[in-house]
Amino acid sequence: MKLPDSPKEFFDIVPTGVQENLEFRIELHKMLAVDQKAQQVYLELCRQYLPLFFNTTAFTYNPQSKPGFRNCPFILRPAQIEAVLTLNRCIDEGRDAGINKSRKQGASEICAKLFIAKCLLEEDSHFILGSRKKELVDCQGDRTTLFGKCDNAVDCLPGWWKELCGYDPKHCRKDMQLLIPATNGSIQGETTNENFSAGSRATAVCLDEFG
Repeated sequence: MKLPDSPKEFFDIVPTGVQENLEFRIELHKMLAVDQKAQQVYLELCRQYLPLFFNTTAFTYNPQSKPGFRNCPFILRPAQIEAVLTLNRCIDEGRDAGINKSRKQGASEICAKLFIAKCLLEEDSHFILGSRKKELVDCQGDRTTLFGKCDNAVDCLPGWWKELCGYDPKHCRKDMQLLIPATNGSIQGETTNENFSAGSRATAVCLDEFG
């Protein structure tokens, strides 16, 4: 497999059917695992066009799916592609964005995975994830929390990328905290109380269930 020069060209050839997408990922990451130069090219392509990270690496957990299909490849729908691009642009430009979300649209999932992608691909990023109570932000064993979505992203990284980023949950994952050693990227969790993020500076902040 030869990687295209353009990130958008690469994104457009990635299959969007679940089975075909999985087969594509297997071949892609099998090639990357033994080619360090190609790894750097791939990371740069993801850096330039973050939807590529979602459709070629990220997974999403849905406990309502039938057994064997509950952890499946994250394949962005057209509206989700635009959401990823808009949110990423707002982060880079220091602007605010709001999502008028409804159930099962993946808004929280996209924000959590986007923060992880930025931590994996950029140096010294620091993000804050917040919701109205701690049990929604981080609760050990609950994969539907905001940090559960982050855990899913790093746990499902291909072996070569996990080794490259230096992530070890024993040392890099604490309650309401996650660190990517290779980039010094981090995510901190908070509840949305009156002192939310007081005294802390972040690359970006996500307020989940803001309403």
